[in-house]
Amino acid sequence: MANLEPVFAARDPCGREQRCVEALPAAFPEPRPILEGVLACGLPRLAALEPVHRLVWRQLLVIDRNAPLLSESLARAAREDR
Repeated sequence: MANLEPVFAARDPCGREQRCVEALPAAFPEPRPILEGVLACGLPRLAALEPVHRLVWRQLLVIDRNAPLLSESLARAAREDR
């Protein structure tokens, strides 16, 4: 459960940057490491990591919740048919 604390802390929508919310899921059409997707979306690394946690919390990015949440963790955009 400790590995989900950053996700839990990011559930607060205050300060959400719309650009990140739109760009990040598009960078994860298929599973890829989180850091790789952040770098591919064209946003500054530090600006994008917090919104990644928010999107994981909101289940817009899907991860393996049984594994530690690391920059190497695989994530993909949630399917629209969920």
